[in-house]
Amino acid sequence: MPFWVFQYQLAQMRRHFIRLFCLLAMPVLLMEQAFAAPPVPLHVVYEISLTGIPIGVASLDGTVNGRRYDLVLTSRFTGLVGLVMGLKIDAKSQGTTSDTLVIPARYDLTVASSGKKRTVLMKATSGTVTTLEVDPPLPERPDRVPVLPEHKKGIVDPLGGLLFPLSDAAAGKPLNCERSIPVFDGAARFDINLTPDHEETLKIIGYDGPVAVCSVRYVPVAGHRPKRGTTAFMETNRDIEVKLAPYSGSQFAVPLEIAVPTLVGKIRLSAVRIGSEPVQSAQSAAGD
Repeated sequence: MPFWVFQYQLAQMRRHFIRLFCLLAMPVLLMEQAFAAPPVPLHVVYEISLTGIPIGVASLDGTVNGRRYDLVLTSRFTGLVGLVMGLKIDAKSQGTTSDTLVIPARYDLTVASSGKKRTVLMKATSGTVTTLEVDPPLPERPDRVPVLPEHKKGIVDPLGGLLFPLSDAAAGKPLNCERSIPVFDGAARFDINLTPDHEETLKIIGYDGPVAVCSVRYVPVAGHRPKRGTTAFMETNRDIEVKLAPYSGSQFAVPLEIAVPTLVGKIRLSAVRIGSEPVQSAQSAAGD
């Protein structure tokens, strides 16, 4: 394989990984809780694979304390992806919930790859972005759809913003994931549309029971480049899937599996362990 072809494929892979974590880093699905409710710790470890080959690990840790949530997502890549790309993605999210609404307060993202790093710091009040720092800034592109002030209102961030009510599950019914989520990641505004598909059972360390399988659609709104191959592919991608399960001892659920077909193959995040006790971090699991 010519080296330039190899470099192109790695670049495509890097874009898909970043999009995957911004698009589908599905954290907790939360229901209205009383302020006096005790803190609920969250710990999940995922294996990351590409076309069935393990390439890294990710961990989701956090706490839901009444209506306040704090989430941390870390990821480390191994093998060729880790060696050549050196890709690391870390994100943090803080905010509150009101009934079934998510109100983000702060979102931090760090993406490091091939000796380069980009950071995002975003603060919001009542769903409107008040502070936004992207370092280094995205390069100007004539074909990029501009992000206007209205695109920064009524938004949620990729982590804390993907919180869902669990009223159906609490009543003993199947999880209902049907909804549209207005996401802004600091650079692009897009909708994540979920629809129920079917229910199945899944067994991992810490969980053995039913999961709701939901179809996911990515709908770009602003900040994207319509003619770019990855954008067009993801917009027409009808095979994105997430599997959700209730989290023991609480009124929320977590994703146990996320599958996203990409131009370089299917990327899959599969939970291997879930529980209320701290688990091995992605950094330690990857041998950093």
